[in-house]
Parts: sequence; structure tokens; C-alpha cells
Amino acid sequence: MKNDQKLSSRSNRFEKRNRTKKLMTILAAAAVLLVMVYIGLFTFTGGTGPESDETATESANEEENNKNEEENSGEEESDKDLEVKENEDEESSEDEDNSEDEESEEDSEDEENSKDEEESSEEEDNDRQVEESSDENVDRVITEDWEPVATEQDTSGDHTTSFNQGSQDWEEIISAATMATGLNSGDIIEWRVENAGDGQVHAVISNQSQDPVYRVLIEWVDGEGYRPLQVEELNGNPYE
Repeated sequence: MKNDQKLSSRSNRFEKRNRTKKLMTILAAAAVLLVMVYIGLFTFTGGTGPESDETATESANEEENNKNEEENSGEEESDKDLEVKENEDEESSEDEDNSEDEESEEDSEDEENSKDEEESSEEEDNDRQVEESSDENVDRVITEDWEPVATEQDTSGDHTTSFNQGSQDWEEIISAATMATGLNSGDIIEWRVENAGDGQVHAVISNQSQDPVYRVLIEWVDGEGYRPLQVEELNGNPYE
């Protein structure tokens, strides 16, 4: 009886050991299978897993955010460029308007000055008369309402003209002749100053080229000085 109990106890322990070994073998095989499945998934999916998906999602989000930021930045720069261009266009338009106003004012001033000069020239032309001469030695005769040349001589009494070259009368007569002819006083030849009768004198002058030669009729005006009356343009120089 006791021997039967011993045999039964040993048999039970042996069966427990066998079951334990089988369970451990099954668990090891399952673990190996899981490892192989994981490796296979990792290999075939390129290493993408939950973490890789999260990383890819984060990367995609970052790229989208960067793209949105670039688009926003581009829009802001475009808005700034547009604003700068509008400001430049406004400034350019203002400058053009100011330039046009200045040009208009200048043109108006030029027109007024030109008009004044034309009126002054017309007045002078109205006073100035040019006629052909019947004298064969005279080309033409010019008359104008000239003013007397201020004198430095005493005009309180009767005036007697001096025809001596270099005298005060001579210098003032030449000044009157120069004014009437328009010659440069520093570029003239004084050919002659002579008595023309009735308180009048003739002064003959020319430029250095002697083209033309002028004979100027001049009178003395009491209290004022010598005043030109007439200018003759000579065809030749009778005093050469």
C-alpha cells in the first residue's frame, strides 16, 4: 500500500515537470515568433512604426507650417513692396506736378519777359526811323529820339564848343556819337569832329575794321549836354 502511494507521488511530480517544460517551450516559441514578426514588419515597412508615423506626421506638420509662414512672409513682403511702390508713384506724381508747375511758371515768366522786351523793342522801333539817302556817299540815314549825354561842364551861361582833340567838348561829343551808333567805346577810331553850323557838330567815327563809317549830327542842349540828332552810314571814309 505504501509502495503504491510512493509510485503515484513520483508519477505526479514527473507529469508536473513535463507540463512545465512544455509550457516554457511554448512560451519561448511564441516569443521567438513575435520577435520574427516584429523584425519582418520593420523590414517590409521601412522601419515605420507608431513612432515613425508620429515623426512623419510631425515633419509634415512642420513643413506645412513652414510653407504657411513662407506664404505669409511672401504676402507681407508683397504688401510692403506694393506700399513702397504706391508711395514712390505718389512721390513721383507729386514731383512731376511740381516740375510742371515750375515749368509753367518759368514759361509764364519767359513769356512776360519776352512780351516786355518786344514791347520795348516796338517802342524803340517806333522812335527809330531808317531812310535811304540821295547822297551818293551815304548809304542810309537813321534818326531816333536820343537822350542828351550828361555833361560835366558849366551850363549856366552861353556854351562855346571847343574842337580841340582831348578837350571836354571833344570827349562828350564822341560819347554822344558812340551812344547813337552802338559802337564799343574801347574799339572806335575818332576820325573827325567839326562844326556843322547852328550850334551843331559832326562827329565821324568807326570801328577798327571801318565797316561802316558813321557821321553823327549832334547838338548842344543848354542845361543838359550833347544830344545826337542823326546818324549817317557812309559808303566810304572821306577822311582816311
